[in-house]
Parts: sequence; structure tokens; C-alpha cells
Amino acid sequence: MPDSAISSNVPQAEVDKLIELFRQCQFAETVSLGTDLARQFPGALILYEILGAAFMSLNIFDETIKNYQKVLQLNPQHADAFNNLGMAFYRQGKFTDAVENYRKTLKIEPNFADAHYNLGNALTQTGDLRKAIESYKASLTINPNDAEVLSETGNALKEYGKFEQAIEFYKKALLLDPSLTKIQSLMVNTIQKKNELDALVAEYAEANTLTYNSKEVLNFFGTVLEEKGFPDAAIDSFEKAIESDNEYSDALNNMGVSLIHKGEFDTAINRFHEAIKINPNYYEAYANAGIAFRHKGDFQKALDSFDNALELKPEYAKAYLQMGITLDMQGNFEEAIQICNKALSMQTTAEETAVEKKIRISFIYISSRGLMDQKINWYDTTASCGNSAIEMLKNKLDGGLQIRVRKVEDLSPVLKPSIELKIKEKFKNKNRLQIFLLTFGGILVFLGTIAKLLTRL
Repeated sequence: MPDSAISSNVPQAEVDKLIELFRQCQFAETVSLGTDLARQFPGALILYEILGAAFMSLNIFDETIKNYQKVLQLNPQHADAFNNLGMAFYRQGKFTDAVENYRKTLKIEPNFADAHYNLGNALTQTGDLRKAIESYKASLTINPNDAEVLSETGNALKEYGKFEQAIEFYKKALLLDPSLTKIQSLMVNTIQKKNELDALVAEYAEANTLTYNSKEVLNFFGTVLEEKGFPDAAIDSFEKAIESDNEYSDALNNMGVSLIHKGEFDTAINRFHEAIKINPNYYEAYANAGIAFRHKGDFQKALDSFDNALELKPEYAKAYLQMGITLDMQGNFEEAIQICNKALSMQTTAEETAVEKKIRISFIYISSRGLMDQKINWYDTTASCGNSAIEMLKNKLDGGLQIRVRKVEDLSPVLKPSIELKIKEKFKNKNRLQIFLLTFGGILVFLGTIAKLLTRL
């Protein structure tokens, strides 16, 4: 519990009693006594410090915030109060507010190791892994032997996609505290991921007779990282490829895709337009720019971009599907359905030729606003089973409107087995004696039937 020089004449015995209640984890009693004392001594900063800490311990965060704000009214340069406000906002899930208060803490006290660590945690929650890693490393510069911070730095690097660095931080944490079994498990998992990616890159480089630092390998590595869910590291790899060749349109386009996943839509659009400037026939970049515009809420520019893509490649199903979802978001659900059906009809059915059953799926489209198509749509395909056909349909409509399957029918012709097939099935896996007995028995049944008919005559 921090001391304060500002007590505003609160009797020391009362302050000591309040602190003792807090230390004994009697938080409700701390709040009760502290509130009474604050009424009597409203300028006593230490009372609001203790009340803020007690309310924090009781998970009553609104009151925590009020009390630390009162501390800051009395002392605007109180670093601990800003740090504790950050903790309260963090525990409420208000990570942006937490970041703001941790930064205010560090502006007052730059060597506050815990504040750097707390800032790293909050930045991780906002998705800004790059700056989170910087904050963790700043904390370790001040206190290099903190196993918890080392572990979290490793976690952030792992989530970023910098596996080699993550492994090094995990090793340092385990040297300080070998009991961290969870970190041991995470390190093993990270090593496996690194080895998998290294193998893919090595295979690609060898197959194409390329060096590891060539622009093509760097671009390939970026696409693999993006597919595996590491957009930050993917962007780093694309940037290296572009440094090697600033007119490498594929890397610019791929970087734009990763930036979309990061929510950096304006920068993504700039990258797509740079790619198009280099390669005016780059229809994929036009479609991707449309997706970025749609995420921004600029639906008309999105539709214009999809139109540009389709002018270059009229059979580009992805552009139609993305146009469909954009039209739906504009409120044009019926037109969106027509566009998605057009995309569905033009897609290749090559994967459907080597299977046996003809499947019909009845489905309806669902708007992003909760509206449902009033007409039933049909999709005929061939697949091994109904579930495979549904998966095929969903893959073809990926990026377009959502659907709800109403019915799945097997339209394959039902073949009735011939008498010859029935006889073969009957005698299947029988030995000679069994076949003789079955045949003899059949003859006796036949003769008995004939005899009955003759007696009736």
C-alpha cells in the first residue's frame, strides 16, 4: 500500500487501522471505514488510494475508478493512480482506456517496469502485437529477470509469428523458473510450428531453385504465415520482398490482404492500388480493394472495384460473391441472391466427376440483416454423401451470402438387383456342401409347390 504525504490531518491511528483492515483482506470493512473517513477529511489523498485498492479487490470497478480519479484531482502527477486506473479498465475489458492510462503512467514515470508490462498486456488485447512486444521488452530492460514478463513476451512473439524469438524468451523464463510447465508445453508447440514452416519454405525454395532471401521465397513465406493466421509476421515478410523489388505486385497485393485482416483498411487499399498501378490487369487486386472498401462502409467504391475485376475476368466467381454480400449490406437482398446464384452456376464442377451419388440441396439465402429468402434455391451436384455436397456448396459460396439448408435429397437411380445377382449373393461365402443342401432344398420346395397345384386340378 503506497504511502502519501497528503493526509489532510487524518489521525494517524485511523489511517493505520484502515491499512491493517486492508492487509487482513477485510475489504468490505475497509470500504466502510474509509468512506466514513473520506466524508470527514475530503482532501485526504491516502484515503482514496486505500478505497480504490479495496474496491478493486472487491471487483467493484466503477467505484475503483471514481476513487483513483479523486486521487488524480488531488495530485495530477500520481503515476500509481494512472496505473491502477489502467488495471481497473483492463479488468472491465476496456482495453483502449487501459492503454491510455498506462501510457500516462509511463509519461510520468518512464522506468515503471510493471506499467510497461501492463501496457503490453493491454496492447495484446487490442491486437497490436508489435507495440505489445516493444512494451514487454521495455519492462525487461528495467527488470530482466522477471519470468512472468519473459513468458508473456514469448507468448506475444508466438502469436505474432516470430517463433525463433519466442523460443528464446521461453528458454530464458524456464531458466529462471523451471516449474513453469505450461511454458515448457508452449515452447514445444512453438518449435513444432517453426519446423513445419521451415520445411514448407525449404521445399518451395528447392523446387524453384531459389535462395531463401529471394523475393519469391519471402512472398511465399508471407502467404504461408497469412494462411496460418499470423498477419503481422506475414506483413513483415511481404515488406522484405518489396524491399527487394518495389514493383513486386504480388507481394503488394498479398500485403493488402494481411492488412485487411489487421483492420488497417486504408493502408490495404493503398497497397492494392499500388499493385494495380504496376499491373493494370490485376483483377484479384481490384476485388481485394473492393473487400477493403466494403469493410470501411464505402459500398459504392466496393461495387466499382468488383466491376473493374469482372471487366478483366468476367467469370471471376469471387468478385460476384463479394459483390453479393456488398449489395446485401446496401439493402439489395434480392439482387444479392441473383448475383450469388450466378457465381454458383459459373464455378467448375471438375471435382464432382469422380463420385457416385447425385445430390440435390434445397436452401435459402440469409441476409446480413436477418432477412430470409422467400424462394427455395436448388443446387444439384455429385458427391459421396449429403454432408459432402453441403460442404461443397458452402465452399463455392464462401465470401457471399450465408445460407440455410432446408433439404438434402439423393437423386441417384435405385438399381434393382437381377435374379443372377440375387443368386450370387445367396451363395456368397458358402462351401460346396452348403451349396448342395441349399440347391436340393430349393428343388424340394419347387416340387412341393407343383404337387399342390396338381392336386387342386
